Amino acid sequence: MDKTKKLTISLGIFFSAALILTFFSNTIYNHNLPLVTVMMPGKGKLVHKVTGNSEIAYKDSYKIYSNIEGEIDEIYVYENQFIEKGQPIMKIKPRESVLDELKQDIMKKENEISLASLKLDRLYEDHRKYIEEFEIQKSNTGEPNHGTKGEIRIYRDKIKNAEEEYEKIKKLYEMGAEPHSKVLEQENLLDELKNQYDVFMENEMDAFKDTDIAIKEAELTIDVLKLELESLNKTMNDYKDNIIYADYTGIINLNKLEKKSMITENSLIGEIGIISDNYICELNITSKEREKINKHSIVKIKSIGISSEIQGEILSIDKIEGTDMFEIRIGIISSEKLSGQSCKITIETSSDIYNVLVENSAIRKDSDGFYIFVLKKEDENIGKRYVVKKIDIELLDSDEKYSAVEGLQLLEPVVVKSDKNIYNGNRVKYEEKQ
Repeated sequence: MDKTKKLTISLGIFFSAALILTFFSNTIYNHNLPLVTVMMPGKGKLVHKVTGNSEIAYKDSYKIYSNIEGEIDEIYVYENQFIEKGQPIMKIKPRESVLDELKQDIMKKENEISLASLKLDRLYEDHRKYIEEFEIQKSNTGEPNHGTKGEIRIYRDKIKNAEEEYEKIKKLYEMGAEPHSKVLEQENLLDELKNQYDVFMENEMDAFKDTDIAIKEAELTIDVLKLELESLNKTMNDYKDNIIYADYTGIINLNKLEKKSMITENSLIGEIGIISDNYICELNITSKEREKINKHSIVKIKSIGISSEIQGEILSIDKIEGTDMFEIRIGIISSEKLSGQSCKITIETSSDIYNVLVENSAIRKDSDGFYIFVLKKEDENIGKRYVVKKIDIELLDSDEKYSAVEGLQLLEPVVVKSDKNIYNGNRVKYEEKQ
């Protein structure tokens, strides 16, 4: 074999080996590349959900409160029983100390009424005397009697004396024995005395008005005391009867009370639901959840006792005073018996249509903000390769599965999953999400 042929064979073997080694090295390198899963973004709506558990009750229901404090002696009804108005619910055994205190309160209130009545009688008497006295003073011909106040007699005497003196001076003036200035001087004195008398009488009238106001206040005080006494006597009668009766006809739901339990006055015993096809359930949510829903949100209810899903309607959303929570009241219309059943509530609210939606798993965050990776194809000498590029985005909104973003083109495949850590510019291999 000549040297040229040997060289040709050697070169062929060398290049074949190099090609094989390059292939295997690329294969090994590609095998170690991060495997990413990609999907195309799309348009659509987000669906915000708020969920929780509740209990269904009749919409028209009335709470029952205890008007007695003591120990439950007997319970005459059972849970979810149909009862008639006036039917006994339970018997309470009152504590002796409560009865003693109630008797003392009644005696105290009766004494307060007696004292207030005596005060009112005195005011009536003062008022009567004022009226008699002022009737005398209003009369032009009337004279103060021995019962008239001394100040009035003094003023009336001064005016009477001044009038008599005026008549004397006037006659002397007509006879030429006194100057006209003397007449004017006496007239001025008489006017001044009458003005003083009028001012005094106005002050007396003010005192009369004060007495009238005091009478009205005393009468009002007695009326209030009588109402309080009436309430105490009613409570005493309740304690003597010591039975709580139903105020309405319907289905009773007791507040988990048992015999021997202690209850206080005005404590909640339970409620009576008026039988109908209208039901209600309540759900407490946080202020963050409140932002996701409105009165037009779709309400889906799944009851343990009903196989099919029930539609509900939000009746009200009210902030719970003193907390960061909200109470939602949901109305239900159903011909099936739902009262007392536990249920799961799902409230859904759809957003407006967003131009770009991606899966939440695609969203990443660093110190600069939110970003995602998109898949890019690059050509090279021996074929094509794929790399990931970092794209900064603005996060607009999210639900349980998707996020609405800005800064991304619809035709760019987005990385939603990777089996290894990836960075901007990394070469990767990929598979499309089914």
